[in-house]
Amino acid sequence: MKPYFLNRCIALGLAAVSVTACTMKKQEAPGFSGPSEYGTSIVIAVTPDVLKQDGASQSMITVTARGPNGAPLSGVPLRAEITVGGIVTDFGKLSSTSAVTGSDGRATLPFTIHNAGRYVLRLTGWDTAGLAFETTTTVFAYDPAYRGAYGPANGF
Repeated sequence: MKPYFLNRCIALGLAAVSVTACTMKKQEAPGFSGPSEYGTSIVIAVTPDVLKQDGASQSMITVTARGPNGAPLSGVPLRAEITVGGIVTDFGKLSSTSAVTGSDGRATLPFTIHNAGRYVLRLTGWDTAGLAFETTTTVFAYDPAYRGAYGPANGF
């Protein structure tokens, strides 16, 4: 081979490599998609979660059940219990201790508090595969005459 031809082949080869070389541009993160659950998702919302102890103040407990694809799950059986110090108690009044989610995946339970304190709502249910789940949330009740550790006057 002649040196001119060899040099030209090398130059063309290098040019081809530089043109087809891998380039990096800034990669964008994919957008969020959901849900992130792999099974049944249970969400408890308590409105309001702080009540005045007057025997009439009421919280609305709303339970939402969704399947792994994010669609509402209807017909999910639920059992609700109020505990104080880990012991099931009757210090407050649940409208019912059992509920079933509707077509929108929701079940609601009104809760009336008679005594000041910290109440833990324990919710047990069974998903569509028959597997049990349990979740908890807390509701606080304060005595308006007491301005100690509990109550809105102390940022509670």
